[in-house]
Amino acid sequence: FAKAWCKSLARAAPNEHPRELEMAFRGLCSVVSKRPQAMGSAPVFVELCGALASFKPQSEELHRMVKGLLHNFRAMLNNRWGECFGACDPQLRYRLARTYELEK
Repeated sequence: FAKAWCKSLARAAPNEHPRELEMAFRGLCSVVSKRPQAMGSAPVFVELCGALASFKPQSEELHRMVKGLLHNFRAMLNNRWGECFGACDPQLRYRLARTYELEK
C-alpha cells in the first residue's frame, strides 16, 4: 500500500487542497517513521522520494519532519543508502539533497 500511497501523493495537485495535502504528508511521515523498514526496498523508496519531492511543505514543522525522515533513512540504510537513493532520478536526488540537506 505504501507505493500506491506515495504515487497518489506525488500526483496530487498542491494548489487544489493544500491543507488536506499537508495533512496527508504528515500522515505519511508519521506512518513511515514508525515502520521505516516497509520503505527500505529501492522501488518503494524511490516512490517515497518522488512523493516527498513533489510537495513543498507550507509549514516549517512538516519541512523538519520530512528532513528528519530522510536523514533517518540515510542512517538506517547505511551502506544501502547509495543504492536506494541512487535509484532515484538525478533531478529528484538533486532537489531532495538541496532542500533537505542530504549532501554528503
